[in-house]
Amino acid sequence: MDATPRHSLTLQFKDREAFGNFCLALTEAGVPFSLAGHQTMVLTQTAEVKQLRGRPRAFLNKCVTNNLVEIRPATAVRKRRRLLTPEESSRIFEERAKTL
Repeated sequence: MDATPRHSLTLQFKDREAFGNFCLALTEAGVPFSLAGHQTMVLTQTAEVKQLRGRPRAFLNKCVTNNLVEIRPATAVRKRRRLLTPEESSRIFEERAKTL
């Protein structure tokens, strides 16, 4: 069992082209990542910035130098909104329809 602590980093790109090129570089290098919103990606422990090599590392350094990316620790995922039951939806619809 791997006892290495798990850390994730969020990379928020300010430039769409830089974001796309970095995603492509990571994909070509076989580095796993996930998308987390507008021009934002999350790198897991196995792909931390310190461990990047080759083209992805060079491209990320260029983006950091040109202030095209912000790197932050990933925050906890927000709870998802609870969906209403059909009965709750009908009740709310009827209440709102009466006010019109």
